[in-house]
Amino acid sequence: MTRCEYCGKDNEDTSAACRECGTPFTPGAQICPSGLGRTPRTPLRLAIITGLGILLVCAALFFGVGRAVADPGLRSPHLPTKHRAMYSFLTSTIPAPFIVLAAILPTFALCRARFQQRPHAAGTAYFTLLALAFLAVLPRALPGTISIWCVPALMFGAVGRPGGYYAGVALQLAVGAWLLVWFRPRRSSNETTAA
Repeated sequence: MTRCEYCGKDNEDTSAACRECGTPFTPGAQICPSGLGRTPRTPLRLAIITGLGILLVCAALFFGVGRAVADPGLRSPHLPTKHRAMYSFLTSTIPAPFIVLAAILPTFALCRARFQQRPHAAGTAYFTLLALAFLAVLPRALPGTISIWCVPALMFGAVGRPGGYYAGVALQLAVGAWLLVWFRPRRSSNETTAA
């Protein structure tokens, strides 16, 4: 039995690549990390990190775009005070379904680029998009759940500083991008030299 150095799965001695993650077993194709960053040891960890990064970025966009749409109306002197909270809620949730639709193709492309096997890429993309759709629809039923979209924005906005909400959105976008850039899949040395 040949043990995969990437995911630890036992394979037949005659296998040219791991049946779990697709890592080649040929001597010239040893696994090496690609530049800076950390490499998750299993496809499941990579799937969780990839999905979380996409969720953080999209949820920050839900909140940031919704807040940008709501801000001019919240400052309007013509809007009665009792309607401002409803106005803010409605305008915050309006862009979410459109952002989910816009994220479908990039999510599949990103997952396909990060995984060596198509089932892992497709599974990660489907679960991530399902979670995004759930986050987009949930505030329609339970308005208080809109606060889970961007916790840093609510923390910075609670301080009352101008632009606090947008600073929190930027922080969440940065964390999501960091997860997607820093934690990379392993590549074989053959792929590295070919690139």
